[in-house]
Amino acid sequence: MYPEDAGAEAPPANYYPEPSIQSKIAYHLEGLVPILIILILALFLAVKFDIITTNTPVLGILADVVEPTKKINVLIISENENSVSPFIIETLNQNSDLVKYRIRSANDLSINPKQKIENYDMIMLAGVKYMPLSLGKAIVEYVKGGGKLITIMDAGIRRPSTPDVLGWEETFEDIIPVTCEKNSSGRPGCIDRIYVRGKLYREDEEHKIMRGFEEVPQEPNAYKDFEILDLTYTGNEIAYIKGGQYQKPYPGIVEKKLVFGKSIYFNYDPGTTPGILMATIDYLK
Repeated sequence: MYPEDAGAEAPPANYYPEPSIQSKIAYHLEGLVPILIILILALFLAVKFDIITTNTPVLGILADVVEPTKKINVLIISENENSVSPFIIETLNQNSDLVKYRIRSANDLSINPKQKIENYDMIMLAGVKYMPLSLGKAIVEYVKGGGKLITIMDAGIRRPSTPDVLGWEETFEDIIPVTCEKNSSGRPGCIDRIYVRGKLYREDEEHKIMRGFEEVPQEPNAYKDFEILDLTYTGNEIAYIKGGQYQKPYPGIVEKKLVFGKSIYFNYDPGTTPGILMATIDYLK
């Protein structure tokens, strides 16, 4: 006779212990990673295509929390400090709580230009006809990588010691949204300045730069003197300049949107329309 419990089998060993709290959290986080990536990508695309902006309540609050007082850091590339329009300088100085800027010559930036320009929020080309190729290529890389560019009038149309280069394509590829074609007199349109007494008219009804500016000057019988170039636009025409009823229109403000960066061209001195200049900087930031 065996004891009653002699034949009972021992309970099986616990080969699968209960997961720890840490492993459970890690398991669930692994499942959330793809969802977070999709949400971040969707947010990026929504901001990129202006579906939502930092004016959207939640994003605006987040932006203020992360960096409540950050100024827009602008690099102005010119021949020298005296070559920049005094109207542009006055506008930027009057908005020093929003913008800080530095003026540097194209020659000073021609050596190791990528490192010298990469930390700026946006670049403005103003009062500088001659653009070294090294700097031009660095600006192209900067804009295509997500940087913002403002080009004014004939800035960058020539290269030092390269007299056969005229226009923007040879130096900036396709990031400047206008071209220097020959006009009716047979001369390249980016060489000779034209004086027009008229108005700046909004062309793109939805664009943020011209919001509130249907025409400038806005008074019915008021007109403004513009110094412009006879150019052909290749991007999105935001606004145009026109004199009398039968005069031809000229590009005023033109935009080129790249995959990441943006490029705005002004065919006049934007300092003479300070509200539009600041609206442009705000749009690009």
